[in-house]
Amino acid sequence: LFASLHANAAAAISRPVMNGSEATRRLREDGYKGLVIGMTGDPAGCADRNAFEASGLDACVDKNTEGVDYVIERIRKLARNTGRLLV
Repeated sequence: LFASLHANAAAAISRPVMNGSEATRRLREDGYKGLVIGMTGDPAGCADRNAFEASGLDACVDKNTEGVDYVIERIRKLARNTGRLLV
């Protein structure tokens, strides 16, 4: 899952073609400086999540209500800062 709003991205750890860790690493290697928020169902401390968090994410959230709320709030903040309305 990749979504962008004015040079910002969200990455999911488990994707069929390229996982979130690899995608985030590639974005950073290509010079991407925008915000990247990772979302995962893996528990804190497990190897996959640790690798995901170390891949260049700005934040990593759980796939639960609180994690989704965090991502929504970040998108709203970005929209307010750019003067764009969300419908």
